[in-house]
Amino acid sequence: KNLNLYPDAILEVFNRYGQRVFYSAGYGTLWDGRVNGNPLPVATYYYVIHLKNGFVPMTGSITIVK
Repeated sequence: KNLNLYPDAILEVFNRYGQRVFYSAGYGTLWDGRVNGNPLPVATYYYVIHLKNGFVPMTGSITIVK
């Protein structure tokens, strides 16, 4: 929530093997569950949001279901 208030934030999404499937610097690019234009398979993915400005990175998981 309110990620747009942190214009220097970095969002990274990883698969279960630790491979980065999404990266966004700033709030301009939203993640749509795709990598290189192709939909990702049903699975759980893990995100890290670096707000900077002295904040501890926020982490969590997202599950894609179809």
